[in-house]
Amino acid sequence: MPPEIKSPCESVCLFEDGVCTTCRMTNAESNNWRKMTVEDRIKVLQRLGLWPADGGGASA
Repeated sequence: MPPEIKSPCESVCLFEDGVCTTCRMTNAESNNWRKMTVEDRIKVLQRLGLWPADGGGASA
């Protein structure tokens, strides 16, 4: 079973130009997080600088 990858959301959402000013996820990323694959979650976290660019060792 793949590891649980938690959302960077801090539940203090304020969107400006489609991006949350707190966690920096886009509106679409925030709305779709629960439906995303592990790989897609890692891509979001990499874009945010919260996951190593080499994949960080998560196995899917």
